[in-house]
Amino acid sequence: MMRQAEAPDAADRTRPFIASLGEGIVSSRVDMVESEQELARLLEDALVAGVADGLWGTADPAGDALRIHDFVLGSLRRHLLLRQTPTAGTTRALGDFALRGIGGSVPARLPATA
Repeated sequence: MMRQAEAPDAADRTRPFIASLGEGIVSSRVDMVESEQELARLLEDALVAGVADGLWGTADPAGDALRIHDFVLGSLRRHLLLRQTPTAGTTRALGDFALRGIGGSVPARLPATA
C-alpha cells in the first residue's frame, strides 16, 4: 500500500481517493467496502499461514488484518495529504510494528552502507 505514496504518479492518482475518505465523499461506498474487504482477506490469509508456520500467534486473524489495514491506510493517508514520500525506513517500521502487534519477531537487518 505504501508504494502508492512513493511513486509521484501513483501518489497523484491515489490522493483524491484518500482525501475523499476523510471528507466522507466516496464515489462508491460499495466499491470501497469491497476493496477493503479484499485487502483484509489477503492479510488474513497471510496471518493464518504465519500462525500455521509458527511465525506469530494472533488469536484473531480477521480482526488483526483489519487493524493492520487501517493502520497502514492511516499512514498512507497522512503521507499523501501532506505530499510526503515515505522512506523505506518508514515502510519497514510500519511492517515491524505490525509484526510485533501479532506476536511476530522483527527480522534483524544489516546496517545501511553509505
